[in-house]
Amino acid sequence: MVTFLRWLPPIGLGLAIGWFSPTEVLAPFVLGVFVLVAGWMLLYPITRVACVRLVGFRPLLVRVGPLAAVATTAGWRLALTTPRSVAGSQHDAGTSGPVSVGWLRSRCAVLLLVQPATLAGLTVLVLAAAVLSGSHVLWLVALFAALLVLDNLVPWPRGAGFGPSAGWWLWSWLVRPDGTAQRTAVYMLWLQLVLHYGQRPGLVHESWVGLAAGPAAEATSSEDADGSRLAYFWALDRGDVVMADACIRRAIGWTYGTGTPQEQAAVIEAAFLAARYQDDVERAERLLAGMTGSVDAALADDLARAQAAIHLARRQFEEALACCEVALEPVPTRMPLDIVLLRRTQGTGEPTGGHAVFHRDQLRRIRDAAHAALHLT
Repeated sequence: MVTFLRWLPPIGLGLAIGWFSPTEVLAPFVLGVFVLVAGWMLLYPITRVACVRLVGFRPLLVRVGPLAAVATTAGWRLALTTPRSVAGSQHDAGTSGPVSVGWLRSRCAVLLLVQPATLAGLTVLVLAAAVLSGSHVLWLVALFAALLVLDNLVPWPRGAGFGPSAGWWLWSWLVRPDGTAQRTAVYMLWLQLVLHYGQRPGLVHESWVGLAAGPAAEATSSEDADGSRLAYFWALDRGDVVMADACIRRAIGWTYGTGTPQEQAAVIEAAFLAARYQDDVERAERLLAGMTGSVDAALADDLARAQAAIHLARRQFEEALACCEVALEPVPTRMPLDIVLLRRTQGTGEPTGGHAVFHRDQLRRIRDAAHAALHLT
């Protein structure tokens, strides 16, 4: 229904023009719309990058259709990707500094207004040209452009084939600022972890972690659970085992019994923590034995890491080394195509940050301990 309502105005305008207008008007109208869209496709990426930098963020990717501009260590690089929407972008919000709900809301609002503001500027130009020339075709093109601006500002929720509109996000920031800030913080921290050249978990500012985890003592939503798991990585990277344990228990408290990859990931981390840092191998084994169903394929390396910690604690050093080798192998994961493109084009060689280097450090310590123990025996 949302998809139908969203497409109804431009389709209605097109049908009206085709039905009521003279035949000679249709071709110039289509050409005018093509020029309008082409102009927007040239102007939007430049405006987007400028505004991302204006609010103090770092642009990572700007995409229009299948053409993407990706920021790398050597500068911007153009790449082709699978087209899935008219435009898209990714940016780094600078999670090493403090953050508040108001600080995040004001900056995100600026970025949300970039697309409708760009379209509005082009609409004004077409409207001025229509007034000066008296062209009926330009008036129709200006009307079509105004419908696009309106479509961006109407709070459309997520629908088939498209995400929430800029208006929906602006409305969310207005009526649910805390929840929207949490959702934004969770995504920003997740982005840092999944990028091989992102920020290590322990270098994230604690205010971002608190915003992502939420204020409630117990998790009450999937965002709370996701934020708690991100807070677990932050605490563990900083050596705070007590806080890491509290965070991962909070995540399990919301997801327990669901059998989802989200629950499996939390249980695996709890088992790893128990075996590696809490000297509680029995609990670690119970946690892994209690996992219902098969483990998600994307979690194979995390499971092997937890098993390596259990084998090391059991003094089964050969088995621990074998699990380390499995855990260090790249595991195919399904991620948004923009993130896949970022991971492929940013940096070269060994990962220097994010989730990858954090887990590799843990595995190398297990491997070194196992090698040392075998050498002594």
